[in-house]
Amino acid sequence: MTKPAKELVNYDELLKQEVAQIKDTIAAPSANTISTKGKLFTLPDGEQNPGPLSVVILDYISYNSKFPGVYDPNNIVPPECFAVGKKISDLAPSEMSPNKQHKDCTGCPQNQWGSGVGKGKACKNTIRLAVVTPNAKASDQPMMITVSPTGLTPFSNYVSEIARELQAPPIRVTTEISFNSASQYPSLLFGSPVLHDNMEVMMSLRAKAQDMLLREPDVTRAKPTAEAA
Repeated sequence: MTKPAKELVNYDELLKQEVAQIKDTIAAPSANTISTKGKLFTLPDGEQNPGPLSVVILDYISYNSKFPGVYDPNNIVPPECFAVGKKISDLAPSEMSPNKQHKDCTGCPQNQWGSGVGKGKACKNTIRLAVVTPNAKASDQPMMITVSPTGLTPFSNYVSEIARELQAPPIRVTTEISFNSASQYPSLLFGSPVLHDNMEVMMSLRAKAQDMLLREPDVTRAKPTAEAA
């Protein structure tokens, strides 16, 4: 008597079902961000502050993002290509980018001056900061604030200054973040560094900060445009 043939299992279909359930098995991305819209610091709890904001910068990373079409603040869509990393020279599109524009960010045509509106870049270069209040406790959650392209040079100069003058990275000092009054946009300035004595807590919070900073955006709604060259 011959044995009945084993029924073929459609593993692709099973995996699709599993993917559909993934959102129920993982935590939602952190929304613990500080908005700078309207040149006001809006904290996660809704409190608004015109600044300066006194914080400790636990860590920071570079974040590049290219969006499809023209940016519309009333219709925020996910980036079609993005890169997250500590070292600017090593930045390259994430494997999760729906439409990679180039093999790396340095040589990407979309990351060159003049590729966007006017003399700007089509790819938006920003820096993400993970911050806490100077009197933070180990149980606190870091907050994220994004430095727009106009604030990149002031931030770089500030980091270089405290390294030179205080032999310290940002996590070692309290920092005052304020808005540049000469700019109509919420461009950030950094200053007034003071060494603090809360390093044990700050170092204990750094892992949380790095996890938040490296979290990639949800690009499931991104619609790829033309193929990259």
